[in-house]
Amino acid sequence: MSLLRDFIELITTQPGALVYQLVTLFAIQLIAGVAVGHWQRERDEPATRLLIAGLGLLAARASLMVFAVLHNVGLISPFAILPPLERLLNLATSLLVIWAFLPALQDRARLSLVLLLVLVLMAAGTYAAFAPMWAGVQTQTAAYNDHWQANVWELSTAVIVGLALIASLVERGPDWGWLACLLLLWLGGHGMQLFASRSGSDYAGWVRLANLIGLPLLAGLTYRRALRAAAAPAVSPSNKGRGARGILQAVHRMSAEGNLEPAFALAARSVAQTLDADAAAVGLLFGGSAGELRVVALYPATGTGPFDDDPTLPLPDHPVLARAIASSELETITATADGASAVEGVYRQLGYQATGPLLVQPLSYGDKSFGLILAGNPESKREWTRREKELLQGIALALSPTIAVRRARREQPR
Repeated sequence: MSLLRDFIELITTQPGALVYQLVTLFAIQLIAGVAVGHWQRERDEPATRLLIAGLGLLAARASLMVFAVLHNVGLISPFAILPPLERLLNLATSLLVIWAFLPALQDRARLSLVLLLVLVLMAAGTYAAFAPMWAGVQTQTAAYNDHWQANVWELSTAVIVGLALIASLVERGPDWGWLACLLLLWLGGHGMQLFASRSGSDYAGWVRLANLIGLPLLAGLTYRRALRAAAAPAVSPSNKGRGARGILQAVHRMSAEGNLEPAFALAARSVAQTLDADAAAVGLLFGGSAGELRVVALYPATGTGPFDDDPTLPLPDHPVLARAIASSELETITATADGASAVEGVYRQLGYQATGPLLVQPLSYGDKSFGLILAGNPESKREWTRREKELLQGIALALSPTIAVRRARREQPR
């Protein structure tokens, strides 16, 4: 313990504090750089969250450096501004990382964004109230670690990080162990700062020690998130070519032939080949928006369980399908616990006992949706990339008019 205390004293006083700032700045630059590159490739919601978190961490570190420069030129007194500001930025950093990586918040985009904004605004308001109070107390040569404000900051941050740690263990996502270790480090740092802070100092030494270990860990976690998306199995050129030709052939058959079933089977196989999906299905809607989806083609023909001819999926039993029909927009289901439970029934009806990421693309013509294309990865559990989502939307645009016209002709009275 004495060795740790000596090290903490080193990173809270010059020149050790400068080394701490440089090491953590290097880790944050790596995080921001990887996040920017990942966003340029994917441009989806998870990539956007990662980008905002990376740039937020970089902005927080830059603000501390700006105040340090202002101190060097004699414009401000760092002891009156930096101690509460550093606590605010530590809390904001934790909030950004939790928002970007916590699996429990991934499928609740609107709620998580509102929660992030509310907490950040509350933290900023608290700083606006605390900073003038501390500036008056600081003139009496008091140390911030001995002031009640420091305990408020540490307790608030420890509660938020502790709740996030529990949530990360309850609902586990990819790399959950890395995230849990990071949150545990931060929880330990803020807890030790709350109960064993160094008296007479203005800076959170235990939190700095946790950051010194945790930020390189966060850089690794960010890299793994970006690498997993970049290393997703690419579709071979031959499969891409066969898939694209298959879609064109399916459209031609639907236009030229009266029997749509072979064309649907060709379309399902082409979707699977184009997207490198474990399974693909084409379904048509019967009975209106509150009716059922009849699967008219599935590729491969069977999963790991029984598969009946033309299985039907009642829309009231499958909210994911109903939402896609109602909105006429692509629904993306991830491999999180909530996502798996949302599509478990769909996969079971298709003959698969396992679940995984699922794309639900409506077939629409005009302002009405009359069917769905399903593309799933129940075996590989591979998440979908932005390009694959765009490909599926393009396939639906190519198939929808022809299917709608042929169905209308069939339904015309003779």
